[in-house]
Amino acid sequence: MSRKAKEKMIKKKFVVLLIVCCLLLVSLLGTLLYCVIAELPENKLAYINSNEMKDGTTSPKMIHVVISRYEGDLNPKAITKSTYNFINSIIPKYLKKIDSEDDAIKYYNKNKSEINKEIGIKNETEFVDLYKEISKLDGKLKYESSKFKMDEVEKGDRETEANLYIQYSNNPEICVKIIISDRIYANKTSIKYTTIDY
Repeated sequence: MSRKAKEKMIKKKFVVLLIVCCLLLVSLLGTLLYCVIAELPENKLAYINSNEMKDGTTSPKMIHVVISRYEGDLNPKAITKSTYNFINSIIPKYLKKIDSEDDAIKYYNKNKSEINKEIGIKNETEFVDLYKEISKLDGKLKYESSKFKMDEVEKGDRETEANLYIQYSNNPEICVKIIISDRIYANKTSIKYTTIDY
């Protein structure tokens, strides 16, 4: 094989390798972009309000009591998906991004709109109180269980309230109040997560 032929073959291999690398990079960036877009509060909310349910989505124990007392437009699947999202995505996210009550205040003031869409909280004090409850958790969170209690589900005029107990491995049990609106909102959650009694 002549020297020119060898050089031509090496150039072809280089071009093919460069094209393969570019395709892999584009594929990786596309996957990353899809993941980021899927995690946006608007997209999570659209999924929660949809009829779709991803495999592996689990419900808290005694959720049937909440669903049976709830009178509103929200699909029962939405209650399951919302609590699953809160337990497995939102709590770990807040614990990763917030280290103290001062951080919670700064985080709230920087992300008010997102927080309202995700968990329905519209004021700083309420967000800080929720952070105090979840800050009892420590380490890498491994979800164990969650439950509602039959005698702690109350039907109000326009909403249903219940206490959600959450247990992660090697952590104390925490309790969060959920308030389920009788309406579906397109731009924010229909289920509020708080620790404040009204």
